Amino acid sequence: PTDINRSVETLAKYHSDKHIQIGHAKDCVTIVLDDDMLFAEGSHEVQPGAYAFLTDLSTVIAETESLVEFRGHTDDIGNEDPRLNWEVGAGRATSVLLYIQGKAEIDPDRLRVVSYGDTDPLVSNNNAANRSKNRRVEIVMASSSQAMIDAAQTNQWVEER
Repeated sequence: PTDINRSVETLAKYHSDKHIQIGHAKDCVTIVLDDDMLFAEGSHEVQPGAYAFLTDLSTVIAETESLVEFRGHTDDIGNEDPRLNWEVGAGRATSVLLYIQGKAEIDPDRLRVVSYGDTDPLVSNNNAANRSKNRRVEIVMASSSQAMIDAAQTNQWVEER
């Protein structure tokens, strides 16, 4: 759909930011924001360094009819209590959603939060650098429920840096 393509074009100016990955697949845009950009260690509060991007993204979301899913991911530290990583992932994804929703009028029926906790790592959690890559929030904009399901089943859209 046209609005998905426009979303990619609008956000392209951020493509060189090392903390932001933007991928595009049929009927879907996925944005991966790393933890260092979004949050201070141990916090759910969105950091000022993320405000400009999230504010622009809120405008993009408001101008489309896309369904939007905010997916929270963690590393495997803290997994002695199985609830911890699920709660951290959900809390951080919710913080991003609420920041965006506070910047633009967006129908809440189009938005949802999902926590993957530590169950969907991009890379092995075998060192600090890899654990950092796994702590992220993904924002998926999809033209339909089926496109959202398809996006959840694959990570092939992620562009390598």
